[in-house]
Order: sequence, then structure tokens, then C-alpha cells
Amino acid sequence: MSTYRRHARQCALQALYSWQVSNNNILEIQKYVLLNKKKMHRY
Repeated sequence: MSTYRRHARQCALQALYSWQVSNNNILEIQKYVLLNKKKMHRY
């Protein structure tokens, strides 16, 4: 269970950092983070 929380926190932090650094649209960042999460964290 804590693994899912850790991954959720990592995704949230990655999205916030990307948003602050790039000033891109938050919806585009959300799509990018969620797509990459699926690729990176396959079980």
C-alpha cells in the first residue's frame, strides 16, 4: 500500500516541479506525468 502512496507523491512532485520550471499548461503536464508513470512503474 505504501508503494502506491510513494508513487503518487512522486508524480505530484514531478508535476509541480515541471509546472514551476516550464510554465506549461498544467493539463499537458498532467497528461505527460500520468503517461510516463505508466511506462516507468509497471508491475
